[in-house]
Formats: sequence, C-alpha cells, structure tokens
Amino acid sequence: MKGRVKITEGEIKYILQKHKLSINESVKLTDFVTSDMSSESPNFKSFVEFLNGNVDLDTIADNVETFFKSLSKTVTDTDTDNVKIVGGNRTDDEFYKEVLDRIGAEPTKENMKFFYAWRQAEGAQATYNPFNTTHKKEGSSLWNCLKKKSGKCVSGVRNYDSEEDGISATASTIKNGYYPCILDGLKNDIGAKNIADKCLSNLKTWGTGGLVKTVLNSKTLNPPVISRSLVKKV
Repeated sequence: MKGRVKITEGEIKYILQKHKLSINESVKLTDFVTSDMSSESPNFKSFVEFLNGNVDLDTIADNVETFFKSLSKTVTDTDTDNVKIVGGNRTDDEFYKEVLDRIGAEPTKENMKFFYAWRQAEGAQATYNPFNTTHKKEGSSLWNCLKKKSGKCVSGVRNYDSEEDGISATASTIKNGYYPCILDGLKNDIGAKNIADKCLSNLKTWGTGGLVKTVLNSKTLNPPVISRSLVKKV
C-alpha cells in the first residue's frame, strides 16, 4: 500500500487556475469556502490543512484533479471572463444586496454581476424598479400598460413609492414560484453566465430573454442608475 499522499498548495492553486473551480457552499465539507483562494489567502491555507487532515488521498493520488472536482456538485466558472464593470453606484449596490438578502442569497461578486447585467438588459426607467417587475403593491402606479380589461389598464411595469417597496416587490417576484432556476442559481452562487445560460426559460418568462447573456458577452457592464423619481405613469 502506498504511503499517505500530501496534497500541496501548488497543486491546488494549479487546479483552481486550470479549471476555474469554486467550492460551492452547499457542499458543506469545510467552513473555509471563499472567493479568495489565492495561495496567500488564510482561507486557502486553512482549506489545504483541512484536506490534509480529513481526506485520505491515497486512493486518488494519481488523479488529484478528478478528486478536486468531486468536492463540488457543480463546477462553475466564477470569473465571468473578466467582465469589466464601469457603471452602477453604491446606493444601487445596497438595493441589490438587500434584494439578495431577502431571497436568501449572498451578495457575491457573481450575483452582483448578474444583477448588473440584468439591470442593463432591462434598462428600466420605472421608479425603484430596476428589473421591470409588474408586482402590484399598495401605493404603486403603472409605468406602462401590458394588459387591459374593459378598456382599463390592469397590469404593467410598476412605479413604487419608496426604495423599500421596490426591494420588497423585486424580492417577492423572484420568489413567486415562476423563477426557480434564477432563485436557485443566486442562492447557490453558480455564476452570472451560468444563470444566464441555464435559466433562459425563466428569463423569457420574466421578459428579459437572452439579453442578460448578450450583456455579459459584451465584456463591459454599465448598468443604468435605478430611477428614484417618477418619470411617467399611465
């Protein structure tokens, strides 16, 4: 029987760089999950120690890469091909982070990228409504008309009275049961491009379709600032 094989920091760094791997939080093998897995990161060093202390590497000595992939149910590209962010602002970031919190997702780099791209794809001008949700809320008004009944507009993109109303309406829409792929993708932090690819059906239901993917492929994100004053209503 071969002696115990010790995995080195260099091996893991090489594997991470080659495969752009992330250890999904849902794996729950370690508390050292981090987006910063550079060799100088304390979390990286702790993760190496965890592997060496808790995993018998004898059986996988000849195929470390396969073993490393197996630690996560989903291998994700969290780099999004070095997409450059040139727009957005701190106030909008707080809006997005609060929405993520209310749907049970973390404000990771990739989740924020997805929101930036979604915001840019939608280009919404409605008040406190970056993704053009039609969720009805007391005090809201219609920015446009998408459905009429007996000559009266009964559905459309909403203007909200406050940032709180907009955050609540956006989170409620994402969680309403029609967008499970988007919700799960954000909660599991699978990556902006992966959500855009895998959740195309959900995005079509929302009305954005393939525009999020188009924005991400452009390599530059320039999300419009969220409107905080009434532009129009119908």
